[in-house]
Amino acid sequence: MDKAYVLSEEFNAKVKAVVAEVLRGSHGQGKDKVRPTPPEMEVLFVQLNEDLTSATASLTDPSTAEATVLNRDGSTGELSESSVTIEVTNRDESLGMNSGDFLRVIWINGEWQILSGGGGGANVIRFQIYECDCETRSAIAQVHSWRGSIPEVYTIDGETELDEQGETQLKKFVNIYDKTGAYLNESAIALAGRYGYATYLYGRPKYTYQPWLGWEVTAINEQQTECENL
Repeated sequence: MDKAYVLSEEFNAKVKAVVAEVLRGSHGQGKDKVRPTPPEMEVLFVQLNEDLTSATASLTDPSTAEATVLNRDGSTGELSESSVTIEVTNRDESLGMNSGDFLRVIWINGEWQILSGGGGGANVIRFQIYECDCETRSAIAQVHSWRGSIPEVYTIDGETELDEQGETQLKKFVNIYDKTGAYLNESAIALAGRYGYATYLYGRPKYTYQPWLGWEVTAINEQQTECENL
């Protein structure tokens, strides 16, 4: 009959300590990055210190941004900034977030990935058409309001406006696309200055010159020459 051995409590404690250290090391990002101690620190509540853009390619080219880890007071429920910052990774090609957004992140495969938070849905803008090409069902549009972030936003030299503090700033523009053929189907003159909504979506293009990922028009106001009261 084989002999049976009983391990001492001291030996078992040493084994547990070694295993815990190995687990901590497997979750590390390097000596200069935060290393979560499983399972308590695998999910964090953070605030972005800079804009987090949508990923260029989910598998090969994600976007990153710095975020500050927030501490929660267990007695009051209030949040406060810690001195710890982490790098958040975004592998979603249709999701972007703004500096100052709050979110929860989870440690997956050596990255702090987004669990929840931000704008709470798809990126949406209200726009005004600046210049339209009805043949390609596309237009340059000025952004007037938005939810979430504004991927692929740019400015045009000389096009300025006043911000809420009365300071001059460059207007925001994006390229919008009508993949249904139901909105940008009038003349460029008739469409100029019209208002509408667009959502940042990924999907099959109607035309080869429209991108897979872009701002798709979801609504546009009807042309009206004068106010008509009921």
